[in-house]
Amino acid sequence: MCPGSRAVCELVITGDEFWCQCHFPGYPVMPGVLLIEAMAQTAALAAGGVAEGKLPLLTGVRKARFAAQARPGAVLTIEAELGRSRGQFGTASGRVLAADGSKLAECELTFALLPQEQAQVNARA
Repeated sequence: MCPGSRAVCELVITGDEFWCQCHFPGYPVMPGVLLIEAMAQTAALAAGGVAEGKLPLLTGVRKARFAAQARPGAVLTIEAELGRSRGQFGTASGRVLAADGSKLAECELTFALLPQEQAQVNARA
């Protein structure tokens, strides 16, 4: 993990996503927890652990803020930048931007990069 490493992903909300029918009926809005998950997955890409045989696991979310809604038809840019790390643990900041560059959401993330074998053992416990 290298502090300052970044990853950027794009997500197009088509309206066919599973949550569009129930969150909220007649007025679909992407759930905030899925925006956080998108930032966490982007941070995992920045950490690069998968390529090294490690599994990135989200361990915490802080300072989550939601400024606007993500709705069908939106093209989102998800950005994550790694912060400090110690051993197998690290931090990242994430944000979700609308096509016009306005911020929809942001948060601070903590995560662990575990060897895949160790992650599988922990999952069974």
